[in-house]
Amino acid sequence: MSPKKYRYRYWTDPRTEIRPSPIQGQGLFAREPILAGEVVEILGGTLMTQTEFETFLTTAKHFNAVQIAEDMHLVERPEVTEARGGSVNHSCDSNLWVADEATVVARSDVGAGEELTVDYALHIANPGWELDGPRATAAPRSVEGSSVAATGG
Repeated sequence: MSPKKYRYRYWTDPRTEIRPSPIQGQGLFAREPILAGEVVEILGGTLMTQTEFETFLTTAKHFNAVQIAEDMHLVERPEVTEARGGSVNHSCDSNLWVADEATVVARSDVGAGEELTVDYALHIANPGWELDGPRATAAPRSVEGSSVAATGG
């Protein structure tokens, strides 16, 4: 059986737009209402093993990535991330959720003008991963058996 194929680039619902975020930088916002369960993004990129991803991290500054298996990451190339101009910001109480490793859906109804957020812990299997900075919250939590601490302020 051949490995699952992933998109080269993220697909994002055309009812959304990137614009300045009060959370951080440029965020994704709903231009029109989005109903709970509707697909908002299908993630894409290049598959990298943990070792390849660690090497990539030594030079890459701005990119989007999700961990799709214990030793596998789906990484959007920095030039693609830069062309997008922003991405979905983090929230521990997000309005987006994951349907599978590459499909992001609305967790609840989202109104026009509302910022779309996702809990980054949903995309990380590394038990030592921590989120620092303004998007973090002080409360550590457990996700799928991994301790994911969000720290900062």
